[in-house]
Amino acid sequence: MKSPFVRSCVLCACLLAPAASAWAQPTAPTPPAPPPAPAAPTRQPPEPAPAPPAPLAPAPAPNSPAPAAPAPAGAPTPAAPVPESTAEKLFDTRVYGYLNSFLAQIAPFTLERPLAYDRASNRLIKELEPMGFNVDAFLMIQGTIGNRYRFFMNIATIGAGDPIEGRELELRNGWVEASLYGQALAVRAGRMYRRFGLYNEILDATPTFIGIKEPEILDDDHLMITRTTNLMLLGAYVKDSHKLEYALTTGEDERESNQVPLGADLSYSHEQRFKIGVSYYDTMGKAKPGVAVGEGSPKGGVADWMAEDRYRAIDVYAQLALGPWIAQLEYCAARHHGRRDPAALLPLADPTADLSPAQYRRFFTDPYDDTPPTEADVIRDATYTAQTAYLRVGYELRDGMFTPYLQGDYYKNPETVPLEAYGGDNEAGFDDRGRFFKGALGFMFRPLPQIALKLEYGSHFFMKWGGTSYVDPELRASFSYFWEI
Repeated sequence: MKSPFVRSCVLCACLLAPAASAWAQPTAPTPPAPPPAPAAPTRQPPEPAPAPPAPLAPAPAPNSPAPAAPAPAGAPTPAAPVPESTAEKLFDTRVYGYLNSFLAQIAPFTLERPLAYDRASNRLIKELEPMGFNVDAFLMIQGTIGNRYRFFMNIATIGAGDPIEGRELELRNGWVEASLYGQALAVRAGRMYRRFGLYNEILDATPTFIGIKEPEILDDDHLMITRTTNLMLLGAYVKDSHKLEYALTTGEDERESNQVPLGADLSYSHEQRFKIGVSYYDTMGKAKPGVAVGEGSPKGGVADWMAEDRYRAIDVYAQLALGPWIAQLEYCAARHHGRRDPAALLPLADPTADLSPAQYRRFFTDPYDDTPPTEADVIRDATYTAQTAYLRVGYELRDGMFTPYLQGDYYKNPETVPLEAYGGDNEAGFDDRGRFFKGALGFMFRPLPQIALKLEYGSHFFMKWGGTSYVDPELRASFSYFWEI
């Protein structure tokens, strides 16, 4: 069998070879697509950088001659002058964005939820969380050069609801794209949302989909894989109302050294009514965590305390838009073969990390007491499967002005812990099995195509932490706005 290094080199060569001849190919313009239309967002959310519309008919050149006077009666009609050629529109740029405001834990529709675990009394401590407010803002710039080269940039401030301390700007996306062979093949390079499932490429476009937030598969506290990557080969085949799309991706991701991780997506769609697809990801060797214990939740699929991890993820998805109905279904599973770093894991043994007895026994062999473990007490091997699935169903009334919807999310990851500060998740981490099921009923009101007001009420069900069962109801609201200049 070929070694991972050889496979990586072969894969890298296959991905980059077409790009080497990109600039030598003749221009093959892609059929134009309309700009994003927020008027019908639940049917098919726009891609982050759709192809621009075809240029308008060019105006007369500044140096073209004035129209000739009519010929006198009886004189022979002169031949029509050949019009001078005009230059095509070389640049096409759009500037637009989204503004999303959130209100969560709206009293009195919430209950006390787990906050910590007291080892002395061997019981969990609950507390009523205060009402929270937050805001996300996005600025997006996209365009084309010569109807062949595309670019896209997404600058954002996330979680900027603090009234005293502001958040810094971050570059969420920044990439360029060149057509290698019309629609059939293009190359994109930079920092980009990978094609994975229904929502990853559009997760910032909150006004365009049902639900206040993206599905749990993309929640930044328990990601299945990294959201972004660096290199993509993509293309599409269109015949009548049928469309087949594909994408191959690789990049820095979570690779340990010179690995070449592989991502793939293949989908089929019929008009705007039906879409089905499958996505795949393989670390192609060792992967390492993106952050250390104490720096927050993982930025991908590798837990913060892993010395190394190898995993594969497969995702299947479908979307149906029939009359006023919109339904979306997706399932993803990631199989992990990891090895924990004892030195990095020891902070989880501290009582302030709030591991329940069941969670403690997953990581350590010593008794669950105040005596700290040693590196020899760490269980190093970690083989497990993380899973997630969701279902979203909406029904549009009055051409999408009113949309009631139902959504359900399932997530399970036995490797997770409660506190985000220790690399955990405050949902699945507050369950001894590392899982949750969350259901919600919601309503979206769209007074204008660019504005979406959403209100939803839901709860986590079948939760059990420290041997105690509980529910976690929550009422939340959002105001989302699409703008363009």
